[in-house]
Amino acid sequence: MLTTTLTAKASPTAPLNSTTQNILEFASELYYHKQKLSRKEYKQLIQEYDWSGEEKKYVKLATVFCWFSPTDLAAIEPDTLFLLAKNHKKYAPVIEQMKDLGTITQSKVKALMKEQRKPRINMEEKPTIWRSLPNGGRYVQIPPIHDEDTGVILQEMMEQEGLTAQKIVTEGLCLRQALKIGRLTWISNSEELEALIEEPPVNKNEQSISTGSVDIITLVEQPKNECKSLTVEDVISSLSNKLFCVVESITYLTRKQVKETEQLVRDIVDFCNNQPADCQWLTLASITRRNGMALIIVIGYLGKDHRDWFFNLPQLLADAAIRHPEELLWVNQVLRSQAESLLTVLSN
Repeated sequence: MLTTTLTAKASPTAPLNSTTQNILEFASELYYHKQKLSRKEYKQLIQEYDWSGEEKKYVKLATVFCWFSPTDLAAIEPDTLFLLAKNHKKYAPVIEQMKDLGTITQSKVKALMKEQRKPRINMEEKPTIWRSLPNGGRYVQIPPIHDEDTGVILQEMMEQEGLTAQKIVTEGLCLRQALKIGRLTWISNSEELEALIEEPPVNKNEQSISTGSVDIITLVEQPKNECKSLTVEDVISSLSNKLFCVVESITYLTRKQVKETEQLVRDIVDFCNNQPADCQWLTLASITRRNGMALIIVIGYLGKDHRDWFFNLPQLLADAAIRHPEELLWVNQVLRSQAESLLTVLSN
């Protein structure tokens, strides 16, 4: 009688786990040397490895996953990690959500990536007036205007004033822009006009236009130097509104939108850095509206110039949490743990 004995075998992914861990440990060591050595010494080290140019993707790997230990990510297939690192801005939400996964597995990460790649509903392209030139420049081409009255007025101006259509359109746009930004004011009520005449504005250039009716429209040009200075609250509100436009469309950003988001994050960090040290975290919290996804975007789109600010975030949070402990409740688990560790040190 034949007896079959089944023996427990090691998981077939065990060697792969070891490979991933070795790659991450090597990447961390390489990143450490890049930070500590001079540029010349680091270049010499790379030449000794005979890896000129090849080391960059490993340094990026260590930079992107600096908040994880090699054992945390051992179960992830190397190509997946390199893909996330190469496209770290696109997958910033995925990398941030990985911090709260507990046990990080290949299937969990792939599920997050798949969710991130959900196609956005195709929107019709906005019409554009720009046309390209062979030399790389561009020019404006206004589509046909099917309003006969507009054409008659434009033709009369060209004949009477000897101007080109382009010049007249340019002047008209400048006038409209001046009205839009507040340098011109509409006064469409005869009583308002009479009040203005009784109390003529100082240093203001007035131009009245008769409409052929009882009402008169008066354009009053405001002095250029009368610009309201923005308050801190105004800047916070403006930055926050722009940030949440990104939050709403984060599942798909065009290259242009990615660059705009990078600039927005630079503006946010620079603005926070310009605030007193004890107000920097609360300023960031106000801009992000204490929204975890907004904070993920700010962190994910940071450039190299603000790497120090990124590493100082736990300290800023810890300092703020001394007086405002509720600030610990809305951030991700990793950032919260780091801040709590600093608070423990301070309390001792």
